[in-house]
Amino acid sequence: MVTKIIALVIGACALVDFSGTYKGEFDGEPMTLTLKQSGSSLTGTAKVETFDVTLSATVSGSNADGTLTLLGEKMPVKMTLNGNTLTMKVGEFDEGGKADWEDADEFKLTRSGSAPKPTEKPSEPAKPSGAGQKASLFKTTPTETLGNGTLYKHSSGGQFKVPQGWKVEEHEEGLLLVPPTPVEGEIIGISAESAQGKTDPSDPEVLAYLDEVVGAAVPGATRVGKVEPAKAGNGKGVALTWKSSEKKVRAYVTILKGHGIAVVAIGSESQVDKRENVLKEIFFTLGWGQGQTDKRLVGTWAYYSYSQISGRETKASAVLRADGTFSYRSDSEAASNLSGKNSLGNESWVGWVNSRSGSGYDGTWVAVGNTLTLNFEDGSSESFDFEFQQQGTAFVLKLYGNDPKKPMEWSKQG
Repeated sequence: MVTKIIALVIGACALVDFSGTYKGEFDGEPMTLTLKQSGSSLTGTAKVETFDVTLSATVSGSNADGTLTLLGEKMPVKMTLNGNTLTMKVGEFDEGGKADWEDADEFKLTRSGSAPKPTEKPSEPAKPSGAGQKASLFKTTPTETLGNGTLYKHSSGGQFKVPQGWKVEEHEEGLLLVPPTPVEGEIIGISAESAQGKTDPSDPEVLAYLDEVVGAAVPGATRVGKVEPAKAGNGKGVALTWKSSEKKVRAYVTILKGHGIAVVAIGSESQVDKRENVLKEIFFTLGWGQGQTDKRLVGTWAYYSYSQISGRETKASAVLRADGTFSYRSDSEAASNLSGKNSLGNESWVGWVNSRSGSGYDGTWVAVGNTLTLNFEDGSSESFDFEFQQQGTAFVLKLYGNDPKKPMEWSKQG
């Protein structure tokens, strides 16, 4: 199912205010935490017994990521605010300075008083077309569609055309489209994620979920009018409208190559109505091409492991193609010697057991920076940090998953 489409866009724009005083426990000791927020910048101070704690983080929606310092030691911290309940997760930095969450501690604190109202992300002055974009992720080229707009290509393969003078901001939750003259309280964004096997955006389950998400994100908003047909590139789309006493939400939704994509506008009814034509044009240009790849990863890779404890041998191969598709196959076999004793304690029987299993997956892959992401056909995905090493005559690819201290080593074939 298409999930979080509307919530992701709203979360990227409406910043929850973390400011306030929170009480709880830190490592079994009482703690009072004071947070102050300015825009997306968050700072905090606290005392645990006689020790001072300082915190700095960046807010995105209802989440904040940053660093906590206690007794001179810096630790990565993640926070989520739900009403007046603050959930704080504190991890460690490994020797390479990378955050390690494997043995992270989690705490809950409660804010005194009522929660401040969410604040809109401060508008930034419009920059020339293409300014502020990451060259490693996006490429813009002149087009004739949408006036003299630009073609925006995301590393995942998604693309659309942006009106002249507009800019695109990348956030973890989605993309924000900023017009030349931003209007206070107006939000325009695009979000995409796995459609979880759904192919029709007008599927009742998809619509029901969107109703739930919009209702939770915009209090009092309910869907009005009919489900309108809309055209998105070569895909089938729908246009939907929700209204509350203060806001109007207009969304164009489609499913392309297994991805649910939404173009969303939120604001006053009059302002959203003014954006109708440009939303429709942007939605029409949506497409999905080949994602960004790294030619060093293209090829056939082999993996081998053996556990003396379990006697299990695992062999796997992965083919990463230049067109952005991949195939993965693995076989695992274990053999164990067994024996038994009779009531007198003498060995009475011996034997052995053998088990074998295999698996295979296909999908698409993208590589941005030093991160490899595999998108499986069932809609799920996995990401790994990677690096290359030359070991003798072998060219080795190291993939780092949940445990950064235990990378998987793959050797290139051919």
